[in-house]
Amino acid sequence: MDIVTSLGTAIGVAKKLHELGKKVSDADFKIMLAELTDALGDAKLEAADLKMQLAEAEEEVQALKSAVAKREAALPEIHDHAYVFEDRSRHYCTGCYDIRGQKILLNQLSGAFTAFGKWECPACDKTYG
Repeated sequence: MDIVTSLGTAIGVAKKLHELGKKVSDADFKIMLAELTDALGDAKLEAADLKMQLAEAEEEVQALKSAVAKREAALPEIHDHAYVFEDRSRHYCTGCYDIRGQKILLNQLSGAFTAFGKWECPACDKTYG
C-alpha cells in the first residue's frame, strides 16, 4: 500500500530530524520531534490495521460472490406451479424462495382441500396447482 510506504518514509525523515536535533539544544524542537515520531508510529499502526480490515472485507466479498454463483447455478425449475430443484419429487414455495430466499417445502393437500389447489406453503399459506 502507498500509505504504509509513505508513513515509513516519514518515520525515516523523523529519525533523521531526531539525529539533527541532537546537535540543537532547543527543548521545544526536541519535544515537537518526539510528538511527530509518536504520531507517525501511530499512523503506521492504524494503516496496517486498515490493511488487515481491507483484506478481510475482500475475503468476505469473494465468499459472497461464491455464494451467489452457487445459488444461481442451482436455480429452480417450475413444475405444477411450484419450484423443484434437483429432486423433482419435492416442491417448494415460489413466493418464499423469490422474496426471502428460503426453500420452504410444500405440503400436498388432500381430500376436500384439493379444491384450493394441489400444494400449500406452511410458511405463507399460499396454494399452488
